[in-house]
Amino acid sequence: MHPQGRQQPGPRPGSAQPAYQPPQQAGFQDGYGASAYQGRYAQPARPPQSPRYPQPQAPRYPQAPQYPQGAGYSRPPQYPQWPQPGQPGPFPQPVRKRRSSVSVLIWVIVAGLVLVGSVGLLGALGESTSTGGGTAYKNETYQVPPPDSNPPEIPVPEYRSELTSWTRQNKIYSVSVAKPVRCELPDIDYGASSDSDVESHLNELTACLMRVWGPALQQAGFTAVRPTVTVYTGNPSTACGKAPSHNAFYCSGDQQIYFSHDLPESIPPDLRSERHVVEAIMAHEFGHAIQARTGILAANAIAKQEFHKAGQDSDELDAGRRSETQADCLSAQFTSAVARSLKLTAADENHVKTLFYDFGDDIGSNGKISPGEGNHGSGSSRRAWYTKGLGSTAISACNTFTAPDSEVQ
Repeated sequence: MHPQGRQQPGPRPGSAQPAYQPPQQAGFQDGYGASAYQGRYAQPARPPQSPRYPQPQAPRYPQAPQYPQGAGYSRPPQYPQWPQPGQPGPFPQPVRKRRSSVSVLIWVIVAGLVLVGSVGLLGALGESTSTGGGTAYKNETYQVPPPDSNPPEIPVPEYRSELTSWTRQNKIYSVSVAKPVRCELPDIDYGASSDSDVESHLNELTACLMRVWGPALQQAGFTAVRPTVTVYTGNPSTACGKAPSHNAFYCSGDQQIYFSHDLPESIPPDLRSERHVVEAIMAHEFGHAIQARTGILAANAIAKQEFHKAGQDSDELDAGRRSETQADCLSAQFTSAVARSLKLTAADENHVKTLFYDFGDDIGSNGKISPGEGNHGSGSSRRAWYTKGLGSTAISACNTFTAPDSEVQ
């Protein structure tokens, strides 16, 4: 079934192609530098050793394995960083549940999203507009919804073939984001502001994110959900497990975004006070929310699970990089859309590009992880996808799942 409830893009599997057993629970954290899968998806028989996604004729999934909440990430000596993934633990077999009760928790541990942000420089952002004249802002008739603490469940694939079609031929790629879009968000000093002030600021930011992405999601036939943003201290329990410090993450368990009050410490000192750096990180997290609402996140998570069970470590890491670099690109498209309204400059944009580069797998680990061996993308790859997002309003430009391997290192 397609994420919107209709037949999904591409040929519908026939009766000969077995369906997935819907997961009872699943959770992911997708963050700046790493993502930890912690869900329950159906357990497949060992799939063929193909270089990419599982074959459509794969057998039915009778039971679902459970991943641990996620291993910790080591931090480089220069400044705090989100963790690097560890080895999953044992997979106990949960009780099967009906699809109607499926709860997909995709914890996007945006841990250290210190992604190469997307601060749009006005020149690269195309159309310009001003409140006093010129090009009118787009999406002005869109009614921004309030934060939704009880959203509808995210789409989960039923058929093996959907793992590929939902990520590569998703209907979201058929639409574009509007530009320019109004975003009246004042600057804030994260280091000097209280947690409550930061939380209020970030929740206002989601209104801008919805004004850009809500109409595009609806045009493609998806349900747009505005997440809440919670600023936390310590390591509180969430629907996706314990929240990590120095991080921000999207949790698909409750479809909300979490922001650690000490996250700014994970940003290189020379970038901490620059404009739109933290906002670009949050836009990356919102990118994972877009993936969740379109079915991309769940489809990719199941594919990663299969790769792991089959011992296809390089393919599992590749799937992670494609998801993270896509979120980088979507972050940039948001920045491009609101750059005129926020009066972002070319210098602002370059600061965010540097941020995403610095938090690449290779750069953030001080070279301990080589390009193509991490799960979030090299500094060069993340910066390149952020740059690509700045230069196009077509969401298809952010289709990292069809990009050659050389572009998602």
